[in-house]
Amino acid sequence: MLIGRLLEVIKVAVISGGAWPQFETQVLSNLPGDGRLNDLSLLPVCGTQFYRRNGTWQGLYSEKFNPEEKAKIIGALDQALELSGFKAGRSWGDVIEDRDSQITLSALGSRRRSTRRRNGNPDFKKREKIKTILRR
Repeated sequence: MLIGRLLEVIKVAVISGGAWPQFETQVLSNLPGDGRLNDLSLLPVCGTQFYRRNGTWQGLYSEKFNPEEKAKIIGALDQALELSGFKAGRSWGDVIEDRDSQITLSALGSRRRSTRRRNGNPDFKKREKIKTILRR
C-alpha cells in the first residue's frame, strides 16, 4: 500500500467517515505492522475520533454521543423514514448505523453499492423530503 511507503518519509493522517472497524479492515490490514505505524494518525468518523499507535492503537479522543442523544437521533431518523414513505422493504446492511460519534442513515443499507444508491434517487428529492421532516 502506498501509505506504507509514504510513512517512510513523512507523517500521515487518514480521515474518513468510516468507523474504527472500517479503518482496521480497509487501512491497517494492508499495512506492515512495523514502527512506521507510529507516524500514522487515524481519524475515523469524520475526525470525531483520533487514534495513534504507541505499541498498540490508542484512542486519544472521541466526541461520543451520550445514550439520550443517541436515542433522540435514532428515533428522529426512524420517524422521518416512516413519515416520508421511503422506508425500504429490503435493505443491505444497517439502515441506521451508530458510530458512537455519528449516527449514519443509509436508507437502503450501509452495504448497498453507491452506484445503485444514486440510481434510486438521482435528484435527491427523497433525501430532501427526509431532511425537511428532520428539521421540524
